[in-house]
Amino acid sequence: MTISKYKAFIKVVEYGSITKASKQLKYSQPGISHMIDSLESELGFSILKRNNGVFVPTENGKMILHYCEQIVKNEENLKKTAASINGLLTGSFSIGSYNSMLMDFVPNVVSEYSKIYKQIEISMMERDCDEIVANLTNGYVDLAFMSEDLVPKGFIFIPLFKDVVGLIAHKDHPFAKYDKIPVNLLNGCSFIMLSSGSRDIIDAISKSEKFNPIVHHYTNSDTVSIKLVSNNTGVGILSGFQKKLLPDNVVFREFESSCRRTLGIAVKSREHATPAVKKFIGLAVEMAKENEYYFNPEP
Repeated sequence: MTISKYKAFIKVVEYGSITKASKQLKYSQPGISHMIDSLESELGFSILKRNNGVFVPTENGKMILHYCEQIVKNEENLKKTAASINGLLTGSFSIGSYNSMLMDFVPNVVSEYSKIYKQIEISMMERDCDEIVANLTNGYVDLAFMSEDLVPKGFIFIPLFKDVVGLIAHKDHPFAKYDKIPVNLLNGCSFIMLSSGSRDIIDAISKSEKFNPIVHHYTNSDTVSIKLVSNNTGVGILSGFQKKLLPDNVVFREFESSCRRTLGIAVKSREHATPAVKKFIGLAVEMAKENEYYFNPEP
């Protein structure tokens, strides 16, 4: 079986259309149809069916789709590695990251990396906790900046930062007078709660002490949370990475208890990553040492 047949199958499933797949792969429609027919003949069973005018994988097709994707990805990695051996670092990779790290650190690393490796294409995607886990597992992203507690099984974690989780309040709010906030003060206060997709930042507080605020607003956006606090609508919590983004009328206060989360890079394998990804991870580690929240592995 040739790689082109796997690519044809993957693209038809992705777009639900032979026409769109043929345009993407730059083949004729009959050419894509022939590849699918040939693949089904070699496999011995049907892999596609029509459903309301859209092509979807059969049950057997669903079972082999993941392996087809892995074969195509491995071929791409083989080419990238060969290019590296020949002294030409080329290719592309994708990054998933929390908003807190995408606002500053990740773009800075990408910028420095791109000055050195101009031929590498990098895709950056903002993802919440659940999305990052799913994207890593299905191979949609090559590496992710995330919390250590949520790294999926089978992936390694490279710690970079001890991120301080703090409270944000309007400068006229009673909490603003505290140097550090007791967690129990949150009980009964008007609170802007982050969605379940940001549960790791909530967990950083609840691990030290349980709290029961009165939740009037839910949001999955740090920007919205900051805006609500700036309007004195309630108090919220935020990563220390984002405190530099706060307007003048909003203050950031650490908690009395040590409320922190370990942030870093999750990747399937550092040893078997493509040369481009290895270089990126190495640069990220070096640049992390310049940050105030750097995770120092030395005791």
